[in-house]
Amino acid sequence: MSRAWQRMAIAFVLACGCAAANSQMVDPTTGMMVDPATDPMDYANIISGQPTNVDMEAMNQMLAQQKAAADAAQQQAFQDFVNSTNQGNQNDTPSAPVIPQTDAPSMMPSGGSFKGQVMVTILDRDPNAALHYTVDGSKPSENSPDYAGSFAVSSTTKVRVIAVKDGERPSGVVTKTFKIKS
Repeated sequence: MSRAWQRMAIAFVLACGCAAANSQMVDPTTGMMVDPATDPMDYANIISGQPTNVDMEAMNQMLAQQKAAADAAQQQAFQDFVNSTNQGNQNDTPSAPVIPQTDAPSMMPSGGSFKGQVMVTILDRDPNAALHYTVDGSKPSENSPDYAGSFAVSSTTKVRVIAVKDGERPSGVVTKTFKIKS
């Protein structure tokens, strides 16, 4: 059968709407299905062995795949952003504010052995801090006696002192032992 007759037969089949014209075929060049209702030219060309407009079909299929991949990547990037900003990521959580500690006081003399009695003076590095001390060896607190000035130590005594300031943690305890010899 000549090419001209094949083309006329295909055109006749397409024009008559026969059942054969309604079935899909695989385009051997692209591997895509070609439907006579949506692409009668390619369908006729495949049946007659002629080249098809495969470039347009392949390009449309490739563009659809690329768009789907780009949409998926964009959705994943958005989800990653949401997760990183809303999920309390440990690296994103601000740390608790650091509360400063009051400077520790010092004592003069700095402990030791003495003959008779010794006058003990507590020196504060911050004039706005309150000093609290004990002379019985117990740990001082804000409820311990306030330091009001130098005091005499006439027997072996362990003096302990802290500094306390509003809005700060109390200082560490400073301990000095005064050994008194008669």
